[in-house]
Amino acid sequence: MTAPQPLTLLELNSRISRLLATAPGINNVWIMAETSDVRRSGPHCYLELIDKDADTGTPRARARATIWGSVFPRLNDTFAAATGSPITSGIKVMVLASATFHPVYGLSLNITAINPEYTLGDLLRRRREMIARLRAEGILELNRQLAWPAVPSRIAVISAQGAAGYGDFINQLYTNPHRLRFTTRLSPGPRHRARHHRRPYTHRGIRRAIRLRGHNPRRRRHGRPRVVRRLFPGGPHRPLSPPGNRRHRPRTRHNPARL
Repeated sequence: MTAPQPLTLLELNSRISRLLATAPGINNVWIMAETSDVRRSGPHCYLELIDKDADTGTPRARARATIWGSVFPRLNDTFAAATGSPITSGIKVMVLASATFHPVYGLSLNITAINPEYTLGDLLRRRREMIARLRAEGILELNRQLAWPAVPSRIAVISAQGAAGYGDFINQLYTNPHRLRFTTRLSPGPRHRARHHRRPYTHRGIRRAIRLRGHNPRRRRHGRPRVVRRLFPGGPHRPLSPPGNRRHRPRTRHNPARL
């Protein structure tokens, strides 16, 4: 019996590419997934789409995806206008994509459209969950229990460094119409340094971070912050990740405004 003629890897991959190009049900389909490793290279956007288990957060499926430069500016501007955030990592999206197979780069999804309403619904759900957790931990109403000074001189902001709320806060300080001048400083907390810390924020952890800052001899002259503000997830750079993921928690202090 004659042995079958072997194929080169290029020939095999080319066959797979032709099959995917004509296979039904994998072109122009709407896909729900979470974005990861979003990066731009020239006019193009490259990312990963991940499907995670709802209970454990373990990835169940993963695929590379591309938004070519011919459509990325339009998609990104439309998405940002609707959600207040450009396309970034760690958000749930619904995209219109087609599966392609390149002989060198393998399987990839070519994204041609995105539905911002799906992402907005997920952000609202996550916000409700965050509020419920803060209320259960007794943190939600802490600011209202503080005595408001005549002129607050120090404010601590607990937030992800790239969160929209943090960016808006800083923008409002430096673009205020009254020409008031502020000084801000990022102060990473203990969990910012402990990259592999798995526990979520707690009432005790927040109070301990503020107490340590107030007792730091090098910063004693600034005193403790009078107002503590925690910003919720969502925004133009990266939202706060759900419990169990790595977090960043810088805090911002500003001095009294000068007229």
